[in-house]
Amino acid sequence: MKSNKLNLVILSVLMIIIGVSPASVLAQDQVDENDIVDMVERNVVPTIKKTEISGTPYVTDDFTSGSFEVYSGRYANAEYMNFNIYEERLEYRSGNQTYGVDLANIRQFKLSVDGTERLFKRGYDSRRLDGDEFVEVAAEGPLTFLVKHEVNFNENASSGYGSATKQASYSKTERYYFKEGDKVSNVRRLNKRRVMGYFEGSKKMETFIDQNNLDMSNPRDVAIAVSKFNEQKM
Repeated sequence: MKSNKLNLVILSVLMIIIGVSPASVLAQDQVDENDIVDMVERNVVPTIKKTEISGTPYVTDDFTSGSFEVYSGRYANAEYMNFNIYEERLEYRSGNQTYGVDLANIRQFKLSVDGTERLFKRGYDSRRLDGDEFVEVAAEGPLTFLVKHEVNFNENASSGYGSATKQASYSKTERYYFKEGDKVSNVRRLNKRRVMGYFEGSKKMETFIDQNNLDMSNPRDVAIAVSKFNEQKM
């Protein structure tokens, strides 16, 4: 099973936030990292690193600051946090320990990456997209641009003849969706022609894209264009 590959323990951290925690914690809207660590440290299992693995199962290579919110409205901040795409697990680090957060009741979470706050939500249904899966909300408004991150794990028997060393790698792929009203549509491949179709043939948008040298095959540039389009629609 997937969880055996990284040997990480999944801890029901949300129990602390939504009802099975001391009264002093329940009285707060925000739960800090020390509260969480103090209550679950006896269940921590040290992370075991597997050698000869290339790539990463996470959104970003390094753990970064972030926050998550549960459906009750309570939220928690973490100094070192990341989303394990392959395991579909939110994780945070404290010291040398890595904690897995139960996603069952998480409404959304944010990661700070290269100075930009990236938002992840669920609740979108479309082709090859289930409403329980988290997607990155790259731009949100009358037109919403979504990025579904996926990771494949590939393992080779050995690195060469006579070698017992196994090699493995994580490879990332992305799928893209546009949401208009209640309809969520899958875009097989990003390009200017397809993206412009969602901009209602706006000459202003075409000029904005050209003047800013935006590449409509690049999801980050598409997010910039969608945000600009939403400004014009407001």
